[in-house]
Amino acid sequence: MGYDFGLVKVPVEALDSFGTSCGYVDNTALSGEARDFLRARGVEFILGVCNNKTFVLGAAAIKIGQRDGVRLERIIEKNHGSFRRDSSKVDGWTIYESE
Repeated sequence: MGYDFGLVKVPVEALDSFGTSCGYVDNTALSGEARDFLRARGVEFILGVCNNKTFVLGAAAIKIGQRDGVRLERIIEKNHGSFRRDSSKVDGWTIYESE
């Protein structure tokens, strides 16, 4: 028996291939501006829950603060995706969901 989703560690440089499960179908909301924004803040990778057959993230943990987390949400929305910050914070990581 297999699972449809798995935990992935995605290097920031590989985010061009990833979108969010909410938003426009086949969005690449984590590419371009979002990727550059994270790179400029020293983020090396994100942890995500990903569909095993596509590069679509249903949730992610990103090591950024609250202010940058709000800005990232807006960038992703502008790129036709959707990440909503969860109210929890885990040791400096901002948690997002996209369902």
